[in-house]
Amino acid sequence: MAYLRDPEVLASQPYHVYRSVFVARMEPEEAEILEGVLNSQESAKLRLLYNAVDYFMSDDMLFVVLHATVATALSLDGGATPNMARADELLAPG
Repeated sequence: MAYLRDPEVLASQPYHVYRSVFVARMEPEEAEILEGVLNSQESAKLRLLYNAVDYFMSDDMLFVVLHATVATALSLDGGATPNMARADELLAPG
């Protein structure tokens, strides 16, 4: 699902992902990792935004930051190579 990283596709076909769906798609281990990473964000504004929204819009800057954060946090090699495929799965439409 590499299309999620294509800016032209994101701009032409925006969609939303409910935060509850995003969380439900995670494996328990992924949820623990992401909870720690998202709660330790240096930006208080980013933490507040993440916790305040019911859904993420694919054409919003928060979505881009969330996708990158998820991909890095769920890296299979300790962060050197972001796991873009898993981030795409978790933040896919539907």
